[in-house]
Amino acid sequence: MTTEYNIAAAVIGVIQSGLTQLEMTNWSIIQGAQSVVHPLARPTFVLTFISNNRYGWQHAKDTYANRKFIHKEFIYQTINFQLTAFKLDRNNQESAMDASVKLAMFLNSEAAINSLQAQGLGISRIGEIRGGIWINDSDRYEQSPSFDFDISLRQE
Repeated sequence: MTTEYNIAAAVIGVIQSGLTQLEMTNWSIIQGAQSVVHPLARPTFVLTFISNNRYGWQHAKDTYANRKFIHKEFIYQTINFQLTAFKLDRNNQESAMDASVKLAMFLNSEAAINSLQAQGLGISRIGEIRGGIWINDSDRYEQSPSFDFDISLRQE
């Protein structure tokens, strides 16, 4: 059985590859449910699990091999994730919104789709990029844009 943790790890691997391809190596990515405090010493994307939606119908496949009856059941589902960008705004540098736009475009790219499909996953929807605001330790308002995307898979 594929776990949400394994799926998130696969997605993080694809995103890390994308950050390298986009020459955004100063950015890091962490999973939002990690129980560690991650300082924003460098620009960071946070991947957060939102929901797990089963859809379609459950179906089964029965086979008989080596004098054994094998029964397997499958269901299609989507797992919704949110990617949020945190970056301290400095003049004349790429903003968190710029980085979010680039990463959303990468997730729609052939390279990302092929990498996910090789792992038995698909990406079915990337939502709009929302502009968010947070207050840093210096009481300055900073951008924290985010967007949702769905990973689709067949669960056995």
